[in-house]
Amino acid sequence: MEGRIITLESTSIAEYMAISETLQESVGRGYPVTIFLASGWQRKGVSIGERQKIGYVNLEACREDSLEVVRRPTEGYAVIHNVDDVAYGIVIPKQHVRSKRDLDSRLFPIVVRSLERVGVPNGYDPFPEGYGNIFVNGRKISGSAQNTVTPNGQTWLQHGIIAMRRHDAGDYVRYTNGERDVVKMQAQMTSVEEEGGIADSNKLVLAMAEEFVRQLLEFGIEMKSSSLSKEELGYAEKLVRAKYEDEEWLLSGTGNLDKSERVECFVGWKN
Repeated sequence: MEGRIITLESTSIAEYMAISETLQESVGRGYPVTIFLASGWQRKGVSIGERQKIGYVNLEACREDSLEVVRRPTEGYAVIHNVDDVAYGIVIPKQHVRSKRDLDSRLFPIVVRSLERVGVPNGYDPFPEGYGNIFVNGRKISGSAQNTVTPNGQTWLQHGIIAMRRHDAGDYVRYTNGERDVVKMQAQMTSVEEEGGIADSNKLVLAMAEEFVRQLLEFGIEMKSSSLSKEELGYAEKLVRAKYEDEEWLLSGTGNLDKSERVECFVGWKN
């Protein structure tokens, strides 16, 4: 079986989310397994989970500092995106995945080997706070979010982010316990640079592309370098305008801060 691997130029966060949804639709309609990688964003921003309340984001502070704010097509919580973060995604037919744990167990070695290739040492702790999070020496360096709800219900989309440099949450994300949570969160996060690695997004993307090709071949999937089709580009452009840059979509989870919910700002802490 063949698959495709797509490397994206620097995009807006809205464009990346639109491309993610587009690729999920494509695979659901018969396109092969698709990996997509991005080596950074056009500007710093915040993304929030598909069902997360917008009250967890300080929109005024974000807009004052020209941060992009986007609601993702995946679940999860608020994520700060630095301009040089590496993003990876996979869209795969559900028949190839037994569970979230199964998919994470396949992705974890790929991310770890890629990080090792840019100089991040050993000391990895897989999933200490649930599947999808990767810790190095007790601090979180990568997190992910998923979406399995599509019109045809046949595909699995998983996003992941790797921090190249320390994330500063600033006043952009609100916490239920204020400054105490900010301090706790910051203490539990790390980055490629802080772990002694080479903080070069392009090098990490290249390493990840090669590791995805090698690892998926072991599962009988031959990955080929590819790009978005003309139809996919057109569909993604429409989604950007109609959904991911749309204020109504962004505010669709509006609500008061609920202490029963947990929040994470890319890394670290959970209630």
